[in-house]
Amino acid sequence: TLDQWAINGTITDGANPLQDVTVSITKDGVPLTPVTTDASGNYAFNNLDSGTIYVVTPSKAHWTFLPINRTYADLSGDVNNADFTGTLDQWAINGTITDGANSLQDVTVSITKDGAPLTPVTTDASGNYAFNNLDAGCTYVIFSTKTHWTFLPIDRTYTDLIGDVTNADFTGTFNQWTISGTITDGINPISGVTVTLSGDSSDSKETGIGGYYEFTNLTEGSTYIITPTMENWTFTPENAPFANLNSDVTQDFIGTKNFAENLDNVIVYPNPWKSDIGVDVVTFSNLTENTKIKIYNVAGSFIIELMPDGISYSYNLQNKDVDDIASGVYIFIISNDKGDKKIGKFMVIR
Repeated sequence: TLDQWAINGTITDGANPLQDVTVSITKDGVPLTPVTTDASGNYAFNNLDSGTIYVVTPSKAHWTFLPINRTYADLSGDVNNADFTGTLDQWAINGTITDGANSLQDVTVSITKDGAPLTPVTTDASGNYAFNNLDAGCTYVIFSTKTHWTFLPIDRTYTDLIGDVTNADFTGTFNQWTISGTITDGINPISGVTVTLSGDSSDSKETGIGGYYEFTNLTEGSTYIITPTMENWTFTPENAPFANLNSDVTQDFIGTKNFAENLDNVIVYPNPWKSDIGVDVVTFSNLTENTKIKIYNVAGSFIIELMPDGISYSYNLQNKDVDDIASGVYIFIISNDKGDKKIGKFMVIR
């Protein structure tokens, strides 16, 4: 009867037993049925023919074993110490973060392993980062953050890591935002309002017929102040400050026309008006709401009626026929719907 023997051993990671390791065996180069290690890391091949060459090889996904295999030539007895030590494969994930052209330093790059956070790293002066010694077979999610920046892709996921990853790159965009709004009198839009942007940068816009204004491409983290202005109008709020801007903002304003309480303090200037002073109008100031201004020459002939819509009105020195009025003294009569009246004179010198 041909003698038969056994080959058995234990597989560990150097400290702990490794279960479910596949252990293969060949007999004179021909594969036999493999076995797997039990909970104690043990395996055994029994009833092996004496005098034959056997090669035993362990394998398990994501693990490397030493020795690679064990060879038993001319088997002549039981082998009880065919042990192996396994090491879980480890890999690296690294990449570069730029703004599309330039490297971004001090970006925080975070990583999770099977959902649990590991220690984050930061990019160096060249925008590079690396996570080393990552256990194979796990799922890793990488994402990058930096104050005032947005990164694409949002994250990178590596499922069942089986090798080094060298291109886990991200592209960052510095966040920019818009401040916009509409200016109305509470009901109707107001056109022609000058809206000024001040603070960390400056600009100005004028509202159109819809009362809309907009400032775009504003840098995140900066401070801005929006201020509307228009002659004869007061706005609520007077201005709107935005510190550390971090999102798009809608800021509306409500305008109120300015009027005097009465006609006691009406001022007309320049008086006299002269053609060489560089001013094309005579201004009536400190007017009340619902004011009418009638202008006559000294002979009592009617020149024009004006309908101011604010506390001041600029008269272009023309008559009702849109002709320039001649040099001379003119009488004005200002009245309102409350019965107030103001009479005065102004002179034109051409």
